[in-house]
Amino acid sequence: MQFYLSVLFSATVIVACIIALNRYHLISRLYRPFVFILWLGFLVDLTGYITIMFGVSYAVPGNIYVLINLYLVLWLFTRWEISQSKKRLFQIMAVLLTLVWILDNFILNPITQLNVLFRFCYSSLLIFLSIDQINRVIVSERKNIWKNARFVICAAFLIFYTFKSLEEIFFLVIDPKNEDFLSYVWMIMMVITLVVNSIYAYAALCIPSKEKFILPY
Repeated sequence: MQFYLSVLFSATVIVACIIALNRYHLISRLYRPFVFILWLGFLVDLTGYITIMFGVSYAVPGNIYVLINLYLVLWLFTRWEISQSKKRLFQIMAVLLTLVWILDNFILNPITQLNVLFRFCYSSLLIFLSIDQINRVIVSERKNIWKNARFVICAAFLIFYTFKSLEEIFFLVIDPKNEDFLSYVWMIMMVITLVVNSIYAYAALCIPSKEKFILPY
């Protein structure tokens, strides 16, 4: 029952995917990486559930997905950034976390199992970047911040990756025999996923349209 609930809750991201894809050619280029983030997440989740149903491990595609998703999220934050120094900083972050990914999946652990180190570092970085963007929007936005797509997207990132990092810690330190507690953590994460997917759908509606270029007369 829990497995099918997880499939159902995760699949709700398709609403955000469809909205974002339908608006893709209308929205500002600053937000287009977000569309790829949504669709990649949906397709990887779909692949994961199919492999699990056939008794195949999801570990390898899951470990590869988190690295690609890191690149897409950093691409999104780079699009939002004006400062060239900060854009270079994002590139350095990508390189450093790629090294952590290699360490986690090929040196400390095999890639054939779901590994925690990279996921925790990756989640922590996205929490920090999301808080930074939220603060900047609060300071600069003169209109309703809940209609600001950047604020809404970062709020969703902050919620999801905060709980995701806690989940990784729990699964690392809690005794696997404590199935009741781990099941409780899993259920909370499913509800968080549903909430965040709903926020993503709203964010897709809030993304501003690209500015039209008008030739001067």
